[in-house]
Amino acid sequence: MAAGLGIEVGSSSSTAVVVDGPGRLDDAITVVRSTALSVAPDRAPALAAPGTVDSSFLTGYAGRVGDPVALVTDDGRSYTGDELYATTLECLVDEARAAGAAENSAIVVTYPTAWPEYTVDRLRNAAARHGLTDVTFVPDALAATAWMQQTSDAVDDGIVLVADLGGSALTVSVVRTGAESAILGRGARTEDVSGAHIDQIVLAHVLDNIDSSSMDPFEPATVDALTALRAQCAIAKEALSSDTETVVPVHLPGIDTDVRLVRSEIEELLRETFDDVTRVVGDALRTAGVDPESVDRVLLVGGGAAIPMLTETVSSALRKPVTVGANPAATSASGAALLAAEVASTSAELDRVGAGAAVVGAAALDDDDDTELIPPVTERPASARTSTPAPVSRTSSHAKPGPSRGKRMAVIGGVAAAIALLAAGGLAAGTGLVGGTSEDTTPAGTSAVQPAASDGSVAPTTTTVAGVDPVTGRPLTTGAAGASTTGAAAVPGAASPTAGAPAPGAATVPGAAPNANVPSAQVPSVQAPSVPAYTPPAYTPPAYTPPPLPANPLPGVVGGVTDGLGNVVGGLGNTAGGVVGGVGNGLGGALGGLTGQ
Repeated sequence: MAAGLGIEVGSSSSTAVVVDGPGRLDDAITVVRSTALSVAPDRAPALAAPGTVDSSFLTGYAGRVGDPVALVTDDGRSYTGDELYATTLECLVDEARAAGAAENSAIVVTYPTAWPEYTVDRLRNAAARHGLTDVTFVPDALAATAWMQQTSDAVDDGIVLVADLGGSALTVSVVRTGAESAILGRGARTEDVSGAHIDQIVLAHVLDNIDSSSMDPFEPATVDALTALRAQCAIAKEALSSDTETVVPVHLPGIDTDVRLVRSEIEELLRETFDDVTRVVGDALRTAGVDPESVDRVLLVGGGAAIPMLTETVSSALRKPVTVGANPAATSASGAALLAAEVASTSAELDRVGAGAAVVGAAALDDDDDTELIPPVTERPASARTSTPAPVSRTSSHAKPGPSRGKRMAVIGGVAAAIALLAAGGLAAGTGLVGGTSEDTTPAGTSAVQPAASDGSVAPTTTTVAGVDPVTGRPLTTGAAGASTTGAAAVPGAASPTAGAPAPGAATVPGAAPNANVPSAQVPSVQAPSVPAYTPPAYTPPAYTPPPLPANPLPGVVGGVTDGLGNVVGGLGNTAGGVVGGVGNGLGGALGGLTGQ
């Protein structure tokens, strides 16, 4: 059975979805846990159940992949965000298998669309160290679009705007569907609109309705009580998504009461916050180079997508139809599970028919139809566009069965086709297909969180990538002897690496001689034309004749200076003599006058 397991790790909650086959969401198994790890040294790491997180759990690591600064526990142990994220994946896989997922289920893990390839490679290597080597990583916007493509709201060839309102931020991405599926532009993101921000606004509103002047906010008991009250506000926020009013129980030191919340009052408090949604949507469209009129549908995902005000804001801004799943927090994980089932189904079918290689999603066999190729991208006629407010479609995975497999593969288009490339690399944002190159991965023998080194890093052990499996798109790695260690299914009919012997179970071509020798190609020799030796001409430097020096003017100058000084001295002597003579005459006259008297 082509079972698929899809996983999404969010900032506040993590989800694993298991499906039995492509398009089989009716009987899907869903596991939801808080993104909070217990890493006590005396027991195995474990995720917290929703609503049970306390100070003993490590949180806030979902956005720390690639961050060299480690998280430190109360007892001084440190862990990198990479290892905590990979441990969360390992715990979710174990819990999904305990809930009924097959051991051989294909696994697809989503990551935030805005992550650079470096961050994705860090996560891929960390997952490999925890034994998760046979895993495909896809952007969450593509996984969410894959979920929508199996519903009645599928967009065969067009533009889908994906708005993800999660616990830490609002992220808006633009996705092109069809044969050339891709994420367009860089998208846009803001932390001013998030589930945590909304919870804080609701908490402040509750505190404004009680007399909290006597509370000491720094008292440990008050801090714990406020943490519990914030969790109650988050529950009330979710309740207001379907109800017009609800009640929040308040239990603080010296205070035991209930506060009534009305949806219209909370929406008025959130109006300024949601005004920022329109700006983020516009930024995403500008970076993608897409006109708002070219958008065919809006898909809302994430826990905050259930808030009616978000639907109203986006629908009023774009006037386009809006799709919201019955459980928007699990939309991306559900899409990842469907993609994983497609990978498993295609690989099993290729093994059965003995095909040499095929691009995942390029074609699919269907019991009702002939093999249907992915339709080319076509421009939607302008007459089909509308300027009137669009209806909101809240799609339930249990409402109706999905399309036939041939049609489903056609509408998913390049989303499934890109799986082979995504298994070996990251996201080529812009106008190309999703793909990239993979950093070396290493299967690990430990299932526990690996503490960081003194500098906060964990030294990975890597092997060499030998190529990409043409069936599953998974990287092939080589060990010390060069043997493949990927663990992926071998391509039927492919040559064995052992010289002179076909691979066990390999398909043979009818009529071909066994172990036929392939003639070696003869490369003709090419005689390069001779080039005469180059001899530079001899160089003789010209003779250097120094210019004649002028006669020494120093004696004349010195003589002139001496004569001038003599004249000056002589003048000074005459002047001094005259002065002395004049003084003498004056004194003589004065004495004579005195004597005569």
